[in-house]
Amino acid sequence: MSNHVIHHVKAQKEDIFEILQLYFKNQKEEHDPLFTRVDRLEENLFDPRSYWQLTLVRGKVVGLIAAMIDPGQKLAKITRMIFDDSIPDAGTITKAALIDLLAKLKDQDPLLDVVYTTTITMSMNQQKLTIDIGFKVLGIFPNLLGEDASLLNGMTAYFYPDVLEKKRKDEFVLHPTIAPFFNIAAKQASLEPLKVAKVEDVKKLTGSYVKRGFHDLPELEIIQAERFVSRRLTKHMQNRSQLVNFYPFYKPNLLICDPDMDLQVYVRANKKMKFAAIIGEHLKKSFDPIQIYSNVQKELRKYGISYMEIINDAADLFGVECILASGFTPCAYLPAFKLQGSTRRDYVIFAKSFEYICQPQLSLHPAYLDFYREYFRIEGKNYFPLEST
Repeated sequence: MSNHVIHHVKAQKEDIFEILQLYFKNQKEEHDPLFTRVDRLEENLFDPRSYWQLTLVRGKVVGLIAAMIDPGQKLAKITRMIFDDSIPDAGTITKAALIDLLAKLKDQDPLLDVVYTTTITMSMNQQKLTIDIGFKVLGIFPNLLGEDASLLNGMTAYFYPDVLEKKRKDEFVLHPTIAPFFNIAAKQASLEPLKVAKVEDVKKLTGSYVKRGFHDLPELEIIQAERFVSRRLTKHMQNRSQLVNFYPFYKPNLLICDPDMDLQVYVRANKKMKFAAIIGEHLKKSFDPIQIYSNVQKELRKYGISYMEIINDAADLFGVECILASGFTPCAYLPAFKLQGSTRRDYVIFAKSFEYICQPQLSLHPAYLDFYREYFRIEGKNYFPLEST
């Protein structure tokens, strides 16, 4: 341990060569475009929201961790993590680097509340190290092509002191379908129980919205123009237009809309991974949310996407019911995820799979398997609904 030094990199061009050397030494079959295009690497290094940390042993780079900070949300995400596993005490050195990262990120933004990771950009073994230093398992991403060979990708999060105890909004009622996922997360993060709505109350709430009436859903099409789409979303946010949903750190590259732009759904898609995330919606008219989500799924499926996600406020009973009714299945529960005023709100991630390739390893952390069991239980009902007696 005495021979390793953790070095913070902030937009240093001279470090790029060593970063590239480390990446190609540890590369797998697929190339990460961040490292195979030097212009993208330089751009990321110079991004004011980015934080890069190199770990050196005897002056040689043996590891790097890259993170992004959302100053408005007081939220950070570990976006890359590469270490040379062939060096002695690699696990110990990696954990030390992660601990140092948490401290340095807090130095960057003293009001930072949450740091999270996913195995889309790191292996399950690496994420296990985050659990060892205090990160909590909060969900899974089944059937998503990521770093994990079991195809059961996961999410962990670290909460700084007093965030869950003093900043989290914890007085709301859960949708009954979400309750099992909350219970797993609550066990991980030591959360107090929440009230759960009755099924009949949710149905009444949904019925009251339907009675208001909706416009007929127009025919939708996909616009693929990343700069144009990202600019439109930014303008909506700056003008404080009605923008539904919330998905941090993702910029849209697709717009699903009608010719009159009465309905606009912003999406981040990766055709190579067959992945898409619904980032937000802008509505000029009132449309049935269930039809929106169902038709967006169809458009993305035609586009070549087999796995898609959407996230929603856990306290939004109507929104959760509509997302569920359109065929999405809960897969993760994120306490204190979104900042609203002086409090943080719980969020839920929902997934929709059209391709079933997940074979989770039983040696994984028990919480991952618990989340998967609940996901699979609900997903099965979507295809084999129980007959009413």
